[in-house]
Amino acid sequence: MSYDVRKTELSDLNYLPPVERSAGIVYTLLPDLAWIADGSVMSVDEHKRVLAKGFSWVALDTLSQTISGFIIAEIIEGEFYVGEVSVSATNQQKGIGSKLFETALTEARSLGLPAATLTTFIDVPWNAPYYERLGFVIITSELLPLYLQRILQDEKSAGLPLERRCAMRKIL
Repeated sequence: MSYDVRKTELSDLNYLPPVERSAGIVYTLLPDLAWIADGSVMSVDEHKRVLAKGFSWVALDTLSQTISGFIIAEIIEGEFYVGEVSVSATNQQKGIGSKLFETALTEARSLGLPAATLTTFIDVPWNAPYYERLGFVIITSELLPLYLQRILQDEKSAGLPLERRCAMRKIL
């Protein structure tokens, strides 16, 4: 199969929550985090707000023309914050996430942004270890920008175990 990455279109938005729901199924492999598979996903309205800012891309299966994944981001305090990347369960480990990141980070570089950031699980193999392979590094607590501190606290309020979370940065 081959995949193209393109800017998200309004007609794509109804397909994104099911992709995110499917992507979360992999958490059922981790008993202490299995509840994430049944957790909430971004609504179509939330995706509309992101789309209006222009930082949303989808991975499209070129044969079936179905959306297999997406990435969304926003600029916060001069950095390119990746808020979500999801690849449907049947399409994981095919390089789609890497293609999505490549496209989004190319856009961030073209805007002259110095870095990209994200938050993730430290110890989940398809989280921090994966992002490290893409060139992200964990930000130590003393260097953590205020906006990332707030995001991590919001994640804690949503039930994510803060002691297993981290923020990461990639210099662009």
